[in-house]
Amino acid sequence: MGILILLAFILAKIYMFWSMRKHFSWSNWFMPYYAAGWFFILLLIGMTTLDLELSKWLYNLIIVLSVTFIISDIFLVLWILPNDGVALYRNWKNGAKVKTNEERRFFIKNLGVVMAGLPFFSFLHGFFLGRYNYKVKKIILESPHLPDAFEGFKLVQFSDFHAGSFDRVDRVKKGLDKIKALDPDLLVFTGDMVNHSYRELDQYHDMLKDLSATYGKYSILGNHDYYGENGQKDVDALIQRQREMGFLPLLNEHTYIVKGKDRICLAGVENWGKGPFPKRGRLGDAVNGVDNRDFKILLSHDPSHWEMEVRQHPLRFDLTMSGHTHGMQVGINLPFLKWSPIKYVYKYWLGHYKEGDENLYVNRGFGWLFFAGRLGMWPEITQIELRKKLEE
Repeated sequence: MGILILLAFILAKIYMFWSMRKHFSWSNWFMPYYAAGWFFILLLIGMTTLDLELSKWLYNLIIVLSVTFIISDIFLVLWILPNDGVALYRNWKNGAKVKTNEERRFFIKNLGVVMAGLPFFSFLHGFFLGRYNYKVKKIILESPHLPDAFEGFKLVQFSDFHAGSFDRVDRVKKGLDKIKALDPDLLVFTGDMVNHSYRELDQYHDMLKDLSATYGKYSILGNHDYYGENGQKDVDALIQRQREMGFLPLLNEHTYIVKGKDRICLAGVENWGKGPFPKRGRLGDAVNGVDNRDFKILLSHDPSHWEMEVRQHPLRFDLTMSGHTHGMQVGINLPFLKWSPIKYVYKYWLGHYKEGDENLYVNRGFGWLFFAGRLGMWPEITQIELRKKLEE
């Protein structure tokens, strides 16, 4: 399979060089620079296979450059190929070369070059500026079941920290400082604190410990939190680290947040994963003994849990808070248009969803994974203000 992919890549390169030299007069001076760029990328990729002490920043840049070059090439080939295919079909059908609208073909091909450049420069923007462009999303959630004492209660969520991906400690601190500035009543973290090892938290231990909330800070585990090389031993070490940083992990259990004479139930499950991800969440255990009259907040890393189990549970969950999807780190997030390729994998993938009296909020994540960039799907800190809604 690897040989076939390499062969397809080489053939696509040969076709692209041939097509551009045939149709673009400027390709004679551009191609040497383009070829040099690809040689440089292949050289950098080769460096990652050697036993070299590459900085995390350089490693992330190599990945981004490799992905952007490949995507731009694929886009350009798919743009030019149909145009050449139509011309070839017409020539074959007529048995001789037919006259074509060269001005139109020239415009289409040049437009293809411009369009292929968009993902390249956009992804570079996502690397240099987007991945640390922390945004605070504030929403108001109304519920008739909210106890009176919790009117205006500020719940702050962050998710998918992925400590092993960061390469700028100072930028991470600025993001965490934004959480502190919100002065939350309750702070929750909804999974994926690390990529593979609890040791990734060493540089961020004190920063995370410094976060505070009036009624405490709580956490759950995400799918990546189970991927340590030592199995459950690493999971236990990560749980202990979270406790040392002041978080109370909710592992298929619940607690109560008490304010005055009122209370709300805060429950958390271990990862309940869709597809190949770990499925350790036990919702029944997490809410065992909970009164359905209580206002209930559930922390569950994977939003597919809400669709597949939470919504079918006999108890009402007023608010479920998830992460996991990252909004795929690339997409469109406008008030009138939300789109990302991840929507074809997860039905609930971004923001606020409501079904009856039950709500789901999907945070797009604080960090990133694999691709060190964010475009359109900026890293998010969520503030949810709870309000009492009078029943109609």
